Amino acid sequence: SSVFTENPNKLEIFRYFRTNGFSCIDDFYVNFFAIVAQELEGELSQFHKAYAKLDYLSAFPFYSKNDRWFRYLRDQVLGPSRYEKIMLGMMSEMEFLPQRIVKDLWMSENDLKDLARRGNLVGLHSHDHPTQMSKLSFDEQYYQYKRNLVCLRSMVGDVVSMSHPCGDYNDDTLKIVESLGLKIGFKSSFSEPATERKFEVPRNDHANILREMRNEN
Repeated sequence: SSVFTENPNKLEIFRYFRTNGFSCIDDFYVNFFAIVAQELEGELSQFHKAYAKLDYLSAFPFYSKNDRWFRYLRDQVLGPSRYEKIMLGMMSEMEFLPQRIVKDLWMSENDLKDLARRGNLVGLHSHDHPTQMSKLSFDEQYYQYKRNLVCLRSMVGDVVSMSHPCGDYNDDTLKIVESLGLKIGFKSSFSEPATERKFEVPRNDHANILREMRNEN
């Protein structure tokens, strides 16, 4: 819901930059990894050793090796502040101006209202879309979902569903979404065992569905 404020979260702006500001995504990764190597200096090798022991993001088979290493560095090593600093530096170096593309990245308030009028169920996904919700305190998580709920209710009325950003959450998250009166919540993949817990319902990623549709055709 931060997209409806004067200071929208930069997650989608950064995604647009890395996928459209370079000849290909791997060209972005070459530049990004080089900058991270300088930023971390001698620490990078130990992080890579730790990463190599993990089957990181194996639930998402559509991610390439570079996709996974990038997300590990972003979420587990750099954290939001250092990641943002690096991305803003790269954008400045390439004279990439976010204001030129922000209006094309997100739906407007009227678009959202139209979706609801057509019978679509609009749910929470947090206010700022943290990529690691579980690393936030209880109060920080509560803010993310409460502000998101207030914003969406003001536009579409009752809200009863949610999905976990990047599939990341903890017990605090589950307590918070239930306390806010929600009825159902979705994870980000089908890979984990099914559960009867109402805020951990498996969800198939659209990338998998699209691949299956293309194979069928």
